[in-house]
Amino acid sequence: MDDRMKTVAETCLRGAETNSMTFPQIVGTLMQSGFESYSIDFRRASATYYLPDSDSVVLPTHLEDVPI
Repeated sequence: MDDRMKTVAETCLRGAETNSMTFPQIVGTLMQSGFESYSIDFRRASATYYLPDSDSVVLPTHLEDVPI
């Protein structure tokens, strides 16, 4: 995965965490960039973004102060 794709994923993740992007904006941005899906793991505080060829990038998320 190239740096541009990683930047898109990071931008969408930060947009979600700061409420600066809506869910439809995030999904649209990811789809336009070629991402197929993503997964948020609250226990591990990570987000994984997947491309159709199974390539992926894992990014750290902020930790929640509530039990999961």
